[in-house]
Amino acid sequence: MTISTFLVSAYCACILCTGHTHGITKSQHKVQVKHTIACPKAMLGKVVWLYGLGPRVCDDIGSAIQGRRIDLYMETHEEALDFGKKLMKVRIF
Repeated sequence: MTISTFLVSAYCACILCTGHTHGITKSQHKVQVKHTIACPKAMLGKVVWLYGLGPRVCDDIGSAIQGRRIDLYMETHEEALDFGKKLMKVRIF
């Protein structure tokens, strides 16, 4: 297990955030609130503990999600914008 600091942002399943609207992750799962995150490709399938938010599963990737970056799935675009960007402690299992 590793604990690191990541820049965490948020996204939703809208065309502005993902370029499509189907809500299916790279792992072929439906996006889920309080479950789905997008991570660097090497972390795909791993469970991640976001301190202050709890566990999430890296089911998705994105072209902008590289290095120490995570994108947290939110139900709406407004929620994603409100979340903004935060430096957070992350434990990778």
